[in-house]
Amino acid sequence: MRDNSSCLQSPPHITPIFQFPIFETPPNNAVAFFLLGFLLALVITNFKSLTKQFLGIFKLTMSILPSPTPPSSPSSSSSSPSTTRQSTIPAASLPKHIAVIMDGNRRFGRRTHSNATQGHYDGGQKLIDFAKWCIEEGIEILTVYAFSTENWNREKKEIDVLMSIFVKYCNDLRVEAKKQNIKINIFSTDFERLPSNVKAGVKRMVSETESCTGFQMCICLSYGSRGEIVNACKTIAKKVQRGEIKNLENEIDEQLLNDSLLTSSLACDPEIIIRTSGEFRLSNFLLFQSAYSEFFFLKKEWPSITRSDLVDVINQFGSNRKRRFGK
Repeated sequence: MRDNSSCLQSPPHITPIFQFPIFETPPNNAVAFFLLGFLLALVITNFKSLTKQFLGIFKLTMSILPSPTPPSSPSSSSSSPSTTRQSTIPAASLPKHIAVIMDGNRRFGRRTHSNATQGHYDGGQKLIDFAKWCIEEGIEILTVYAFSTENWNREKKEIDVLMSIFVKYCNDLRVEAKKQNIKINIFSTDFERLPSNVKAGVKRMVSETESCTGFQMCICLSYGSRGEIVNACKTIAKKVQRGEIKNLENEIDEQLLNDSLLTSSLACDPEIIIRTSGEFRLSNFLLFQSAYSEFFFLKKEWPSITRSDLVDVINQFGSNRKRRFGK
């Protein structure tokens, strides 16, 4: 809404003839203007016509006077996320870790903007929104597939746009994460291939949120799960070469492999994996960690996802999915 209060202020080089304390409060400027008009009318007209002018000016003034807005308390700031959980399952049944394959940005961009790359910008903003929804729902860890090692095969123009988006959202996420006590992890199996400005933004984001103790957001960037497993095997092989592992048959097991993965610091593997845009595959994402994940395939493109979509997934997980782990 346009602020008309400046219309009642004198230019800097002119000293006002009348100074009313009421002018100091912006919502009362219209009332002050009415009072000044009333005084002038009193001088130049008779009482009868004055009454008519008084009523006319008063009605006009009240029609343009903005409604008073109650002051907001610090606890109701719009920048703070709501703490109301919308899912209906018991808190004990909530998943701790949700992973998402954010698919469909290009299709969304073509459909809504006639521009495939614009969909990536919408997808970046959706990630920030989705993380806030997860926090409000009581989720502890969110892992997202942002850019795979196979995505390097796309056209250079699109890759350049994606890298510029990563730089922008590295800064946005870093600022928001520090406010909300969010720790950000980056999982990459080919980190050196990223442009220098992306690597710098990622390192700063990780470093400045390292001490955060709340929600964890894990971003898979230039990542491939097969490469992650190969790198884990190389790590184990180097330990063998250094003599740190002597009894190969007994010491090399699933736990050792798990401890050598990029996700080893996380409290648990993802209980839920969501893929958007109607595709039904993992696309080289968390192959080892998804052994007992529950899968949800949504037809919507990633930028179209809503809070209610997340809530529906959580409710289905808690009420319809039975995780028996082979028992």
